[in-house]
Amino acid sequence: MNQFGTPEQYFKVCDRLSRDGYEARLYQSPEMAVYDLSQSLIHFMPHKNKIAVIGHGSHLLDVVMSLTLRNQNQIVSKKEGENTIAFLEGLGSNIHFVYWTSENEVTGEVIYSHEQCEEIRTVLNRKKIFSLQVTHNTEITPQLFSLEATSFTMILKMPNIFRSALEATVVYYSEKQKINFGLAALQQMSQPHSFIHLPVARAQTNILVNCENALQVKEYLKLSSDQAFVANEFPSWITDKWIAWWPEIAQASVLKGLLVLSAEYVALNPEYLTQVKQAEAQIKELATWKI
Repeated sequence: MNQFGTPEQYFKVCDRLSRDGYEARLYQSPEMAVYDLSQSLIHFMPHKNKIAVIGHGSHLLDVVMSLTLRNQNQIVSKKEGENTIAFLEGLGSNIHFVYWTSENEVTGEVIYSHEQCEEIRTVLNRKKIFSLQVTHNTEITPQLFSLEATSFTMILKMPNIFRSALEATVVYYSEKQKINFGLAALQQMSQPHSFIHLPVARAQTNILVNCENALQVKEYLKLSSDQAFVANEFPSWITDKWIAWWPEIAQASVLKGLLVLSAEYVALNPEYLTQVKQAEAQIKELATWKI
């Protein structure tokens, strides 16, 4: 243990993950990671009183928003339909950082391409505004994350929705940045199955299937939560909150008809589309009264 109470083993694991000009830090959950980063950035430059958010893509927006408001900072949000680069170019010098997401954490929909991500990071680096990017489907490589834009770049790589218990969240940041350890030092690391022994989050593509009644299909095929996701199995008071970062969830076709399958399930069941169609037919037949 060092003087701050953080096990040396944790530092060694993080050092092994550091690469291509980026330092690394492991977290047992993405919520803890984004809390640490947001809190550290807000207090790093207390003379700045605003943060900016590009809200679509991840539930972590809720953590950033609540923490920002609790610290009595103002929030500048990109408007729907507003050009992203124009929004970033218009930010003033009183912005702590910009929170944004590369892809939708549930559907995997790409919000910004690799080229667009690079442009966003480059603009913020030039303006000396910290970039807090959330991703679950991007591999960290020198080609995608050039050293020219590392000074103000932070990447939070989280597991996809089916692997949150199997992979650890990892944060990459410049060695020039001084990020307080905060919650990182309070994580559970001593158990044999601690998160520091898990592989880090890796890129993986979920499969989307449109059904008339996705929840019924999931139940008919006896799919577990590790194999399939259906928004309609959650109560409305939860899904209503998702609209802030996933506006499409307000559409009935998405709420009731979107079945998200894990990559592992699809790999083991290459005939998944046939299975889904057969399930739909059986469900329809069972629901039809014969007189």
